[in-house]
Amino acid sequence: MPNKNIIGADMFHCSQSFLHLNRLMSHSSIRALTTLKVKLNTLSLLDLMRYKVQNQKCSRVGRVQACPVIGQKTAPLCSLTWRPLDWVSDMMENKENIGDSLNSKASDKGTPLLECAGCLPSPAPAADQHIPVEDHSIVFFDLETTGLGSNCDIIQLSAVCMEKTFDVYMVPRTPIAKGASAVTGFTVRRHKLYLHRRPVQTKTHRDCLMSFLAFLQALNRPLLAGHNIKRFDCPILARALEEFQLNEEFKLLVSGFLDTLILSKDLLQNTGIKSFKQESLVKELLKKSYPAHNALEDVKALQDLCRVLRPTPTQITSHLFTLDQMESLSSLQPLVEEKAISKTTAQKLARLGYSFEKMKHSHLQNPSEGLRQFLEPLKAELKNSMFTKTVDKICEFFKIEH
Repeated sequence: MPNKNIIGADMFHCSQSFLHLNRLMSHSSIRALTTLKVKLNTLSLLDLMRYKVQNQKCSRVGRVQACPVIGQKTAPLCSLTWRPLDWVSDMMENKENIGDSLNSKASDKGTPLLECAGCLPSPAPAADQHIPVEDHSIVFFDLETTGLGSNCDIIQLSAVCMEKTFDVYMVPRTPIAKGASAVTGFTVRRHKLYLHRRPVQTKTHRDCLMSFLAFLQALNRPLLAGHNIKRFDCPILARALEEFQLNEEFKLLVSGFLDTLILSKDLLQNTGIKSFKQESLVKELLKKSYPAHNALEDVKALQDLCRVLRPTPTQITSHLFTLDQMESLSSLQPLVEEKAISKTTAQKLARLGYSFEKMKHSHLQNPSEGLRQFLEPLKAELKNSMFTKTVDKICEFFKIEH
């Protein structure tokens, strides 16, 4: 019998129902208030969120009255109220067909209703907003990839949150490096994935990512933690999410990231520990070994490790970062490469939510004082003289570029 705690890609099939809703709601003859009742196993909350992201003309109403359980065979009903603001003609002549295809008679039997249009997660906090970590669960996640380069592809994506686990495999679209294969045991033959010479069940990259979003959706905007994720896992995951246009939905489902490598170096300074690799820390602090370089085993061991480290909420908060901050930091690299700003200043700018395009736009709007006014919050991070010097260098960079 399959482990009910393991949620795989086949638990989340919403693309067809989303396309159906998208076609329905974009029909030129829909102009009035439309109320649809659909089963959650036909149309998930993530479908609604995607529709909300792609079409801002839909308003959301209601509030959560119950919470669906991912994986249950008969999900609660969901009452959706859509207000398509630019469709203002009469209802479709075959509106009865809409009811036949989407309404459910289960509501007549007293099945609990979920006012789903109000279930959409609140926007992710701004870069400088405090995240109350006590209110969020922590999901430990890990990737196994085809190599260590920036263009490597994902093979395995695993996560754990207390007793809930997630584990999916996908056939990589780039060759597995010999070194990676020797460490992880993954090989590909005739478009099939093998782990230590045994075939494993795989899904498409998109299905795996959609399943991961469904897993996160059930956990009320958790924090995502992993070892060395800021440098390695997060950029790869972000690139994959962007490839399948899932990054905006992902941002709505998580509260932030925590790199346990950076955290452990802070917590264990002056302890005499020389290696902060996860495998070394587990051996040193937990006095055990585990089958490393399997993503699922890695995240289980990391969760056990963090129980021993016992970081305080303040210590966790001081090391949090968001996907937006990572994107901002990446955009600032041209300024770092041209020595207009230092790496440290780039990190401070990214933490405050500044990106290359935002600063460039501010400078072009008002070349004399626009950027100086725009970067005013940076004064708290730098000495006054350093702030003036930094702004001058950035302005000079944009003048040359323009």
